[in-house]
Amino acid sequence: METFNLELKNFQLRSELRHFGLNPADWSIIKLQSLSYLIKNKVDESFSLYGQLEYKKSKPTWKSLELASF
Repeated sequence: METFNLELKNFQLRSELRHFGLNPADWSIIKLQSLSYLIKNKVDESFSLYGQLEYKKSKPTWKSLELASF
């Protein structure tokens, strides 16, 4: 059940990438810390974003997205 909840949360977060002008199908999400995520482009993995979450009404939503450089 926990795996299902995690997959649902990742799906919701990927879907919200639309609000930033991104196609959710082009991105994968990797949890770094409790509210921090690495968002990687599936075609060009060197193109990544760093995302911070916040919870509104118990629903996770993106607080910010920043270009990540490695």
